[in-house]
Amino acid sequence: MEDCTLETSIIIASRVLKKLVIVDSSCSTNVKIHLSIPSLCSLHVNAIPGKVLWENLASLVTAHLNFRYFYPYCYQKGGYELLSGLSNATNLELTCEPLRLQYKNDVVITQPIIKDFLEKELLDCVAFNNLKSLYLGELDVNTDFIVVPQFLHLSSNLEMFTLCNEENRRLIIAGKKESKELCFPFPIRSNRLKTVRIKCYMEPERIEELASTFKAKLETLDSI
Repeated sequence: MEDCTLETSIIIASRVLKKLVIVDSSCSTNVKIHLSIPSLCSLHVNAIPGKVLWENLASLVTAHLNFRYFYPYCYQKGGYELLSGLSNATNLELTCEPLRLQYKNDVVITQPIIKDFLEKELLDCVAFNNLKSLYLGELDVNTDFIVVPQFLHLSSNLEMFTLCNEENRRLIIAGKKESKELCFPFPIRSNRLKTVRIKCYMEPERIEELASTFKAKLETLDSI
């Protein structure tokens, strides 16, 4: 599905569809999209369109969501829970790609604000009991780190976790930000998490602090 422009609410329902890719999309913020695809194994959404409700994704194995063009206020009234609908996934990738907007002779870089949205969703989310691999991309460790322990708390069978924000910080950093203390306010339930990968654009001291935090909390960790 490419360059999909929607002006009204739709339902995508199929009993046999195995793979769904939304390459690019533009929707009114009032558009409601319901997906009911019980046989879907792979979901790739390159831009979250309008309000999305995953009604039945029971067979989902791999899901990739990019939060560019994302409008958190679409979900303020509730009833549309992005993460709970993906709870059956084995492999989950969430990225927040910065937008490059051309304005006359300048390129303006903007970043969707998703930390508060994800934090609220995770508080109400069911457990990710099947999740084995989690990738969080383009999140600011200084401001968004609370999302990490929330995910680890809900993922009892997680084996690999990747945290990456390389490109995002190179483009958006404007002055040095205050570094907040890294903490885990939620217990980590997984006793299978053996590999943590950190790909972050930040000071070496901050990287070391992040690595030490994971080592202190994860007794099962083999490599970081």
